[in-house]
Amino acid sequence: IGTLAMSGDLPRGIPTYAQALQKAGYHTAGIGKFHWLQTWKWGAPVGHGVNLAGLHEELKGYGFDEVWEATGKQLAVKNRCDWCVQLEQKGVLEDYRRFAHSNGTNFGARMANDANYTCEPWPFDEEDYVDVATANRVIQSLRERPKDKPYFGFASFCGPHPPFDPLPRFLEMVDEEPDEAFVYGAEDDVEMDAETRARMIKTRCAYRAMLLCIDEQIGRICEELERLGMLENTVIVFTTDHGEMLGDHGFFGKQYPLWQSATVPAAIRHPDYLSGARCESVIEMTDLTATLLDIAGLDPQAALAKDWPAFNDRIPCRSLLPILRGETDRILDYAFCECN
Repeated sequence: IGTLAMSGDLPRGIPTYAQALQKAGYHTAGIGKFHWLQTWKWGAPVGHGVNLAGLHEELKGYGFDEVWEATGKQLAVKNRCDWCVQLEQKGVLEDYRRFAHSNGTNFGARMANDANYTCEPWPFDEEDYVDVATANRVIQSLRERPKDKPYFGFASFCGPHPPFDPLPRFLEMVDEEPDEAFVYGAEDDVEMDAETRARMIKTRCAYRAMLLCIDEQIGRICEELERLGMLENTVIVFTTDHGEMLGDHGFFGKQYPLWQSATVPAAIRHPDYLSGARCESVIEMTDLTATLLDIAGLDPQAALAKDWPAFNDRIPCRSLLPILRGETDRILDYAFCECN
């Protein structure tokens, strides 16, 4: 689709599943981190990135009736998004930017020895923590949704992502990780010195605390769906975009063809198929897109294809409904993935 790096906009001519759902009569809500519009020019001064809070109409053009964007925890240092506006109204935006900047950066750090995170806990009000604020907005969207339309919600959490800044109460729930938890394999794996190991253990504890926070937010959203009488008529898909090495094999970050980096969770709760089954076969992100459209009664190929250029008429996506229905245990023998 012409997007080769974390820079530039998602091309306007690319059909999206949100546009297809919107055209089919769904009310579409996009809430949280999109990363579909240019982030900021590398080296831009603090606060001089992109005013995403002023680009709602542009973002809606991708297929959303309502949008609320949280640009990302580090990107908020430069950009101004809807979450930044919330912090701004509380008078803590500049304090947050200083906090995020002082908590370390992942720019250029790929070895565990180079990672420089302090893992300081979140020092502001809990309701302003980005993942809590995102869940609050999702719940508000559910309550205010048009009752005469089916609902689609894109709820995109920023965590667990650097800076590793867990809410204190979740950090208190996490036990320090034992040394042997790190994964080493090949002989050329980079071992960590004692100082780096201690720092990475601290980072992993912060990471797990951030996961606990997201777990709670998803629970809150599910409880709201149940309260509104929507749970048994709603499909929930949970996934993410990449993993995190967190010291395994001596590496840090997300750019390695290793299990910790390249493998992500995919969980689907379909109220018609509550078998609790687990599937070990591989899928690709576009298969989730096809599944969403298939569930809505749409043909994924027809919804996403363009008649020109010629190669856009063959979208490599397969619905997972046959797996959910128990008809097969795989739709792919292998998955394709690349980075840089």
